[in-house]
Amino acid sequence: MRRFFTPPENISGDRLVIRGSDVAHIRSVLRLRPGDQVHVLDGRGNRYCAQLTEVDRQEVAARIVSRETAETESPVSIRVGLPLIKGNKFDDILRKAVELGANRIVPLETERCVVKTDGKNKTGKTPRWRRIAEEASKQCGRSAVPAVEPSVQDVETFCRENAGCDLKIVFWEGEGKVWLKDIASGSSVRSIAFLTGPEGGLTGAEIETARSYGFITASLGPRILRAETAPIAVLSILQNLWGDL
Repeated sequence: MRRFFTPPENISGDRLVIRGSDVAHIRSVLRLRPGDQVHVLDGRGNRYCAQLTEVDRQEVAARIVSRETAETESPVSIRVGLPLIKGNKFDDILRKAVELGANRIVPLETERCVVKTDGKNKTGKTPRWRRIAEEASKQCGRSAVPAVEPSVQDVETFCRENAGCDLKIVFWEGEGKVWLKDIASGSSVRSIAFLTGPEGGLTGAEIETARSYGFITASLGPRILRAETAPIAVLSILQNLWGDL
């Protein structure tokens, strides 16, 4: 059954409405009509089976047939500091991060990023990234859409804003003694923040900044992973250790 998202304020009693870009998709692409049923998620863990009652150009109205709790979110909250990288690679990583259960994705402009905002247009791509996150959430059956930070951040801002997480890690090729498996002590971890480097890696100053906010430096092994590979590898391992993989 087709899945769509609508915010909680669009749900009242046994009725709900869908607005935005999904309306045209429902009406003109899928050609759904009154009487057809869809799944609607509210982003708070609730999934509704709804029967369409009205389909017009502005909104789609539906009657709620049933409601259930969607158990598709990981027990661990993971916040990813994702450096800007060339081409469409950032978009690809974003999709995979959503599939692997990240709760928040923060675009990072580090000192060695090839892609630079030059202090301008730090929010220009946010609407696109949020659309990608929503589409990926629908595709993989998540009950909530991960947040995408509205503005590109630097390393210090990311580390400062996530200093309260249970576990904080910066992955660095210069770390030769501490591996992720060494950090996993079996203790309960409910929130994790991590960042990886861009094509040119993180600078020594950025590593020291992360450490000053309590981030642990860790290695991903003896081989240097590409900028687009590292965050996906990390997410997979973290979900295996503390999440639901």
